Amino acid sequence: MVAYHLANGGVSRFEKFKYYHEEFLNISLDEGGIQELAKKFSKLVIDKVVNAPYIPGAFEFISNNYKKYDMFISTATPTEEIIEILNQKKLTKYFKGIKGSPESKIDHAQQIISENNYLRKETVFIGDSNSDRTAAIENNLHFIYISNDEKNSFKESTALNLKKITLMLDTIINSPNKLK
Repeated sequence: MVAYHLANGGVSRFEKFKYYHEEFLNISLDEGGIQELAKKFSKLVIDKVVNAPYIPGAFEFISNNYKKYDMFISTATPTEEIIEILNQKKLTKYFKGIKGSPESKIDHAQQIISENNYLRKETVFIGDSNSDRTAAIENNLHFIYISNDEKNSFKESTALNLKKITLMLDTIINSPNKLK
């Protein structure tokens, strides 16, 4: 289960609950069963995330750059839940938009681009999972992979320290045609 979870970061918990029950327990969950698990899980997630420390440098990056860049959240966390977390952590003001499940990150990126008339060559998707990378690729966006450790699952990317992101974003925004 852990291996599946780690390999499928960014996949909706609803899909994972269904998969785990079918594959490991031979149980087909109905919609009510999935919703009950999701409700219990949601309470645990909100409590843990609200009380968790920030990734070193993340708050500083967001608070120092939110006026310079339009920032959005795209997550597999249910929309209502991520809004609750951001409200409790007093982070909502830093983001121009917040998008969660049930829509996919691919859909989120497409919506953000079209609703705001952004140029794809000047738009960057920053993320820490394969679903983030896929959303960037499917929408023809630049992608920056963030890693909280030395392991990097994307061979063609470089795991970056958050302090280096501003320089990269400035390069992409100001010189998009120079990037490959």
